[in-house]
Amino acid sequence: MPRLNLLFPILLFTTSTAFAQNTSVRQILQKVSERYSQATLYELSVHIQDDVSLNARIGNESWQEKLYVSNSGKFRVESDYQGQPELMVSDGENTWKSLPAQKIWSHQSSAAKIGVTGEEEDDFHADLFSTAYDSFVKRYILWVRFADQGKLVRETRVKVASRKYDCYELHFVSGKSTKEMFVDKDSFLVVRLVETFPPRQVSGGSILERMTLEMVDFSTDVPASVFAFAPPPNGREVNSLLLPGERDLSLAGQKAVDFALPDSHGSQVRLADLKGKIVLLDFWATWCPPCRAELPVVAKLSNRFADRGLVVLGINDEGKNMAQRYLDEHHQDLAVLLDADGKVHRAYRCTAIPEIVIIDRGGTVVAHLVGGQSEDVLITALKQAGL
Repeated sequence: MPRLNLLFPILLFTTSTAFAQNTSVRQILQKVSERYSQATLYELSVHIQDDVSLNARIGNESWQEKLYVSNSGKFRVESDYQGQPELMVSDGENTWKSLPAQKIWSHQSSAAKIGVTGEEEDDFHADLFSTAYDSFVKRYILWVRFADQGKLVRETRVKVASRKYDCYELHFVSGKSTKEMFVDKDSFLVVRLVETFPPRQVSGGSILERMTLEMVDFSTDVPASVFAFAPPPNGREVNSLLLPGERDLSLAGQKAVDFALPDSHGSQVRLADLKGKIVLLDFWATWCPPCRAELPVVAKLSNRFADRGLVVLGINDEGKNMAQRYLDEHHQDLAVLLDADGKVHRAYRCTAIPEIVIIDRGGTVVAHLVGGQSEDVLITALKQAGL
């Protein structure tokens, strides 16, 4: 099932006449990047249309997405793809998923990692929210990297829903794929994106696909109540819930990805050098309430089982001194590694924290746990790793 949610920062700016003269693709995309990265609190509605043709027979489907985002880690996503309502909500400390029509929902103590770390776009999307954020906020922030592949075709007026925008029309070609981007000249929001994909050969002929995404409405007037979750009437809570279009990205059973990171004292630690020991990786941040609540449990296990071959490593991407200062101030004895560019976070598919990865003595992941965990749950997982 296609899963495309268009995300726009809601900031209105004026553009000077001077900028409008001698404008380059790179200048436009740099402005787009700045506006998206400055977004703080917004609500938007998006219309997506997917047109598919097979041997000149055309079919299409369309749906709406509504998304609310706060840079404090709160979000809400509502989708009605194929008439199937889906909901994902976070108040910054807890995350809920729900299929209202089926009256089921799930809960975990975790916070989303909202932001852009590093320069590479992730090649996976773990859930409804990260699909939207990674594809349509992070994507626009990073699009300036492709400025040399783009062409400023013209300045044109575009009507989206009931509003008209004066836009820069940019075209990008990569192989047999093309993208047409319409950027509002005043706000530098992407108000329309049209993607034409390469033909796909199937037994019945050739499939052509064209996806159009349009911003329908937006607002910065976002009430705090939208980040609260109300279970569906007569609903039933389940242990976990995979929404349509999501992929189960658990690493359990896979070989752990090797890495080398500096600790807070500057010494390099390489995972491969720890073979023969049980390793617990704790992805966390000082700003994350569930992480802070879980840290004392993780530190306790580190001290308790060190003589039985357990190595506990906190993985933090906030900067050289912030994590260690927090641990010192709160008297937590825990080794911390600094993942400044986020590469290890991406390698371990970390889109929400805290995330615990437990690796056995042979280098295989035996547990991949997202959200705050109890001591009993972590001990059970460590025993599965051979503790």
